[in-house]
Amino acid sequence: MKKSLFVGGIVFLIAGVGLKLTISPVEAETLSITQKVVNPTSNVTPIGKSQVELISAGAEPRQELRFKPTVGIKETANMTMSTDITMSIDGKAVPAFKIPTTAITLNTVVSKVEPNGDINYEFSYSDVDLIGKSTLPPEVLNNMQTQITNLNKFKGSVIIDNRGYTKKANFVTPQGLDPSLKQMFDQMSSSIEQLSSAVPQEAVGIGAKWRTISEVNLGGIKLKQIATNELVNIKDGIASLNISIEQQAPPATNLNLPETPKGVTITLRSYNGNGQGQALINLKKLMPISSKLSIQSKTQMSLKSTGSVEETTMNQDSSIQINIESK
Repeated sequence: MKKSLFVGGIVFLIAGVGLKLTISPVEAETLSITQKVVNPTSNVTPIGKSQVELISAGAEPRQELRFKPTVGIKETANMTMSTDITMSIDGKAVPAFKIPTTAITLNTVVSKVEPNGDINYEFSYSDVDLIGKSTLPPEVLNNMQTQITNLNKFKGSVIIDNRGYTKKANFVTPQGLDPSLKQMFDQMSSSIEQLSSAVPQEAVGIGAKWRTISEVNLGGIKLKQIATNELVNIKDGIASLNISIEQQAPPATNLNLPETPKGVTITLRSYNGNGQGQALINLKKLMPISSKLSIQSKTQMSLKSTGSVEETTMNQDSSIQINIESK
């Protein structure tokens, strides 16, 4: 009985980590051609500045990709995030649950463009809601709805260069968040300047490929992420991209996952993630015209409570879809 209660608590701990996708900031995704994407199943903190490596320059003619929005331009986009999670504990499948889709309206306005090309803009979230069917327990669903409502108060200001690197960011943290969510916003506020992707310095043409290499902390899991971009077409400043994502994490003990029960040690046995998507962007704007990305991940963990020789093995498969459409 003790083990079943312990495991039951851990299931909702991991599920809760999965539900953190509902409050993952997305402004870094919407302002960059490479659409830096991390697995949104938890809060993400960058460990170091990402690196952009040109793989191939593509066909002639070539041009430098630079963002050049005009002062005063206002943009609005709709974003939806959907996820499916399946789990097993000690080889036995856990009943699947349906997580509702998160819908967010993203708003930006460019306040200033510096002579060197740096872009100053303000952003805010609005009309944040949970949509679609759900089989989550009512208390979990109600807590999600309460917390996500606070995102309507999320706003801030950002400075990026014309290649998409974030140079400075200030967030206004919503009031009334539970401690774990407030900690996430505080982390993002101090580190968003590192959480950016950039286009290559070099001129590129159709068929060009480049990759962005990043090291991030995914809710306690340190992983290496490689986002590879292919320029499919570009005309009149509008570019279409194919995107692929690879994520790898080495085994690690004593993971510091959010809200881990006292006396519980969590060990990461393996983590692998991959994603595919497309984006259509306008270099005269911050947000993509449209963007679709699907990310799949497999995680294996073991859990052990203090004083117990019994160890529980958990496997989790996640599939996440992120769609952005400008209005």
